Amino acid sequence: YSNISEFLKTISNRNIPPLDDMKKDNFQSLKNYLGIEKGEIEDEGLTILAASENTEETEIAIENLEKKYPKRYEVLVAKGHLEFLNKKYLKAIKSYTEVITLEPEFAKGWYNLGCMQDLNGDKEGAIVSFRKSISLGIDDSRAFNNLAGLLSDSSEKEENYLKAIELSPNDTVLKFNLGTFYANEGNNTKALEYLEGSIEAKSSNIPARMNIGLLRKNIGEFEQAIKMFESILDIDMYYSQALLQLAKTYEESELDIPMAKKYYESYLSIERDDAYEHKSYFLFLMKNYRQEEELIKKVFHYANFLEEKQDHEKNKT
Repeated sequence: YSNISEFLKTISNRNIPPLDDMKKDNFQSLKNYLGIEKGEIEDEGLTILAASENTEETEIAIENLEKKYPKRYEVLVAKGHLEFLNKKYLKAIKSYTEVITLEPEFAKGWYNLGCMQDLNGDKEGAIVSFRKSISLGIDDSRAFNNLAGLLSDSSEKEENYLKAIELSPNDTVLKFNLGTFYANEGNNTKALEYLEGSIEAKSSNIPARMNIGLLRKNIGEFEQAIKMFESILDIDMYYSQALLQLAKTYEESELDIPMAKKYYESYLSIERDDAYEHKSYFLFLMKNYRQEEELIKKVFHYANFLEEKQDHEKNKT
């Protein structure tokens, strides 16, 4: 919990507008998203994707379209997108591999293939595909962002994150990622610059607020960390990790031990099965509230119960 949060990817979950809205502009918004050109075959494929919520019916319709237009990359893009939506990543990889075989200069096809490889755990394959899409001139910030998240070389990661920001300067996810990158690199000034920029672009950005709070706490700026964690509770009063970090910050800074106790109890009332933090709370009580023997015993026994329960469940598995 004391580590800076993981990188966010921008592979998935783009809001697709309703069918009637897409029909008005001849599916242009969805075509732009998928990277395919305007044409009759694409319109048929996109109509199928948008028209039914029944997955099996849609799959059958796409299969029929594939028979009607064999070896057309536009149909395979629609097929791959449907497989992606249904989390059939191996099938989507096969479809997008066929796409780039038919259209090797199709930058968005390489990007989509990289996304599927990444989601399926093929890091090296995804790196190759994202790099290929970039070499073909893709101007989509997501390609640079997702490539950066997979790279191990710091300078190359930074270069790709900066390119992504250049293409989409107001994107909150990109600012968050670049800020998180700089935090992991120990560049606190730049980390705070981009993380705070992420909040300016989207005030309800809880992951950015968490990372700012963690960063402030890690460098000993406890009061500022507390303000940031408290601001998260203004957005979501039941956000348990903010409650936990407030407990830890008050405890480590010794600014207000009773407040640390209050926040520990608030966190554990939500996360009742967290054996590790029940043990942390026990140690906190042993150090600061030795006189509360009954509470200490209760917390100790419950922490042991949770650990035994977890061990039992692991053994069963």
